[in-house]
Amino acid sequence: MYSFKKILLPVDESKHSKKAITFAGKFLKYFIKDISQITIFHVIRLSYLTAHEKRIDLRVEFLKESELFKKLKEQYLKEKIKPILDEYEKILRDCGITIEIIKRVDEGDPGNKIIEVLCKEDYFSVFLARRGISLTESLVMGSVSTKVVYNAKKQVVYLIGEKFSEDQVDSVSKILIPVDGSEYSKKAVEHAVYVVKGLGEKIKKIKLLRVINLDVYQERINQGIDPEKEAGENLSIAKKKFLDEYIPEKLIQTQVLIGIPSKEIIKEIKENNYDLVIIGRRGRSPLKDLVMGGVSSAIVYHCIEPTIAIINL
Repeated sequence: MYSFKKILLPVDESKHSKKAITFAGKFLKYFIKDISQITIFHVIRLSYLTAHEKRIDLRVEFLKESELFKKLKEQYLKEKIKPILDEYEKILRDCGITIEIIKRVDEGDPGNKIIEVLCKEDYFSVFLARRGISLTESLVMGSVSTKVVYNAKKQVVYLIGEKFSEDQVDSVSKILIPVDGSEYSKKAVEHAVYVVKGLGEKIKKIKLLRVINLDVYQERINQGIDPEKEAGENLSIAKKKFLDEYIPEKLIQTQVLIGIPSKEIIKEIKENNYDLVIIGRRGRSPLKDLVMGGVSSAIVYHCIEPTIAIINL
């Protein structure tokens, strides 16, 4: 069973980060008993020194050893970064987060540093702000969230949606879980069960959706298998996971559709105002996803309103 343990909260000075921190606080307070540590993590880009380029040697090999660099960094941390991290810690505390909060600063490329920390340290989940750009744009521009989504090997990545408002009392009440019977899908269901149990009566709707790909549908027919019956069985297995944890059956809806999975799931999300979508990811690169039309990528880059939790194996 998935459970929250160590949580990484990468941040910058933007309004998007403030929203992500607020979501994390209002969401994670229901899982406090499981969490050992939350880390607020800021990565300084060396570009912040460009304003001083006439005063110091900007060649990278000299920067970090330069006394002027050290003084500028100390001043920058004190005047610009510490107040922001203190503000984010206060937001978490005001939301009811009582466990240890670490404030951590590093230098370099934010995406690469976040991945490095996730790979080397035992974090279960990372909560990221998102800025609503397409997969193509993110590949060209080097989006931090794209780097993390495609390089996090075992973490659950939460991308905070635009729908969430900082003045919301609760963060999640309606959840969608696309199901296809794969190991990735099963892990998504396991995490969803854990989330629903933690949020308790805050949850008003759980939707389990199976979209049968048209090509797969015909293949199954040719094999003498009823694809809709098979899909129904997959949904029943997923539903039982919730019922086994005493989650009220009246909250759970199941549906089988036939079509192009990404299109049908996106349509479902946009028409039904979900707060959270929990999906498994197959582990392809962003370029392969762009070419092959990965379902999880399509959902992430076409549905910016809900928060999306991506389950990596």
